[in-house]
Amino acid sequence: SLQKCYEPPLLPHLLESGSWKQINEKFEQILKELSLAHSQSQEHVIEAFFYIYSSLSAYAHKNGRSLADIVGASLADVTGLSQCTTAATLGKWVGQVLPLLESSAEQATRSDRSAAVSRMKRFIRDHLSQDISLQAIADHMYMHPVHVSRLFKMETGSNLSDYVLRLKMEQAAELLPGVEL
Repeated sequence: SLQKCYEPPLLPHLLESGSWKQINEKFEQILKELSLAHSQSQEHVIEAFFYIYSSLSAYAHKNGRSLADIVGASLADVTGLSQCTTAATLGKWVGQVLPLLESSAEQATRSDRSAAVSRMKRFIRDHLSQDISLQAIADHMYMHPVHVSRLFKMETGSNLSDYVLRLKMEQAAELLPGVEL
């Protein structure tokens, strides 16, 4: 069998971690082994294709999508196996699928980050009259306080404490007649 498919780190684990550099290296290792040791064996090409295809499909499904949603119907169509008869054609297929998968994962990450920051902002606005702390926000988000702070800074470009202070100042200005910020 193909050693590189089944030795750690496994492709499904790399996909879950989002380690795109390592994912590319894993594909290169599989394709290199396929080219060097099994170049005349269509069965090994099929084995590699289904290992890769099932790993990508499982990754897509764990993220609530189908592989066709991410890479397009033509690339996700298993009947395309007939085109993957050599290591070179399998490599070409992987070369088309992988950038689409990475792009989709990056968009999902940005979307998740944006949604999390929106939840933080809503929580802050709803609890502004109370003594709001980073720990309170983190507890609400079920995240570590350092992660909350980094996520907010990454998404907004400003510090969470500065944001809270600005909102409190705006609220105070609204309560005082004739004061503008």
